[in-house]
Amino acid sequence: MVKMYSIQRNQFYTTVTSNDGVLHLRCKKKCGWMLRGTKSSEHSRGFTIVTYKGLHRETCISEVLSNDHPHLDSSVIAEYVKSFVRKDPSLKVEFIQELISKQFHFDVPYRRTWYAKEKAIAEIFGDWESSYGRLPHFMQALLRSNPGTCVVWKHKALVDGVYYSNMEVFERVFWAFGPCIDGIKHCMPVICIDGTHLYGKYKGTLLVSTSVDASFQVFPIAFAVVEGENTSSWSWFLGCIRDRVTQRDDLCVIFDRHPGIIAAMNDPNVGFTQPRAYHRFCVRHIASNLKTHVRSNDMRDMFKAAAYQRQERKLQADLCFIGEACPKAIEYIAQVPFPMWSLFHDSGRRYGICTTNFSETFNNVLKGSRFLPIMSLVELSFHRVNKYFTLRRESSEARSDQGLPYPPKVTAILEKNTAKARYHRVDAYNRRLHIYQVTTERGERVGNKGGHKHTVNWQLRTCTCNKPKIFHLPCSHVLAVCATYSLSERPWVDPLLQSAAYMNTYAPQFWPIPGETTWAQWAQYVGPKLIPDGTMIRGKGRPKSKRIRNEMDDNNRPPTKCSRCHEQGHNRTTCRSRPT
Repeated sequence: MVKMYSIQRNQFYTTVTSNDGVLHLRCKKKCGWMLRGTKSSEHSRGFTIVTYKGLHRETCISEVLSNDHPHLDSSVIAEYVKSFVRKDPSLKVEFIQELISKQFHFDVPYRRTWYAKEKAIAEIFGDWESSYGRLPHFMQALLRSNPGTCVVWKHKALVDGVYYSNMEVFERVFWAFGPCIDGIKHCMPVICIDGTHLYGKYKGTLLVSTSVDASFQVFPIAFAVVEGENTSSWSWFLGCIRDRVTQRDDLCVIFDRHPGIIAAMNDPNVGFTQPRAYHRFCVRHIASNLKTHVRSNDMRDMFKAAAYQRQERKLQADLCFIGEACPKAIEYIAQVPFPMWSLFHDSGRRYGICTTNFSETFNNVLKGSRFLPIMSLVELSFHRVNKYFTLRRESSEARSDQGLPYPPKVTAILEKNTAKARYHRVDAYNRRLHIYQVTTERGERVGNKGGHKHTVNWQLRTCTCNKPKIFHLPCSHVLAVCATYSLSERPWVDPLLQSAAYMNTYAPQFWPIPGETTWAQWAQYVGPKLIPDGTMIRGKGRPKSKRIRNEMDDNNRPPTKCSRCHEQGHNRTTCRSRPT
């Protein structure tokens, strides 16, 4: 209250005494204003005013209104922004600076604002250091309340070279919720993996693995907090997935070209080498690297168009065009094997998914978690994934009750292809072998559509447009045959893309975790006490401002010599020596 009063009145005080029992303040300009307070009991949070001399005198004024106020410290800012941070821990520091400026009409520096945000997060979500000690107890309660959940730890037993009894340093933790482990059995055999930095007091990386459900929505599989992206951490994470989450073969794993991921995927001990798993690169990352390599946005866009081509003649035409426009670009593309990026050469393993956007999109579900202490991060992932399951479980059950055969996204794709099929003409070439030729017509569509011929082989489930093989769904040519001869399209729809798979994916149930006060008796944790790794602290908890970074850079530069006397530490203008 005293700080707020002083800030609003643009007045200043100095602290004479401040301890557990007494608080003594007086006016900084010695106008006679004074406040003295004492604590009435040991458990009291505030002070009781016993002496007060005020108000400030009329002569206690400032000649200039400062842009900053010494009493507008990080504690005051943290208290004010606490409600905002509770709603969105990912608030940018610049946004908080604007809030403070509008409320108090003072401009606070970036470093103080960042520190205030860290204080607010600690007050709302728990202390950063104690969060590591509480995390094993939370995980034990999670395992007890949600059977089938998997948690894997990695600790270090040494702290600064000294051994402490029953105390270990946190290094890594992996977790996968039981419903996710059960639900992935009904998803597409596609896994996307990605890593994202943590932005709290302690550095680290959040690794995320996702799959794709029957409605082409992201499906969370597993998470891990590790020290960073490297071969060791990725091998450990992928090994946990293979050992504890899924043993499915013929998986398609999509990832960016991080050296740590590539090395881990090629390690036979990890369990993701062919034929158990097939490796595919994220097209968006290759396109971005290509843009950097040749410094051309056009080459990036042309490569992405080529990557999405489903027919060989169109792919070759796009590659020839790229080669003529930029030989350096085609040389770069030629270094990457076709199956790693081309849909035509994919053999249908991607299900048409070309990027790791699914993993990155799920970061929006965990929005704000990367700014939180580690236990709050894990707890937030539990509640957010449960909400994610609940919404989709209700949606899938409603569609099943209505007798709808396909999930929403699949239904939309089939409706779009059916509309195109109305303009196709079907000719039967062998009714016994079910071979048909479909001629496309433009109809009411704008552009150079129509006039192409495609062959549909009903028995082999193939079409020369390659879409059924790539997307595992009937194309417009197949649907034209279905409409002409009253055939069902269902055999052409992959079972993993039908309503039954969609409902089974989200049928597993999350269960509530009891309150923290019951953990000690209900889910007792037996293990070492965890403490954070001191080497992972982010700049001792405070980021350096741009000005300070510049000053540090200046101090690290070798001093220049004076052009007049050739001595260091000054220049020609300030040199006191005589001109030579």
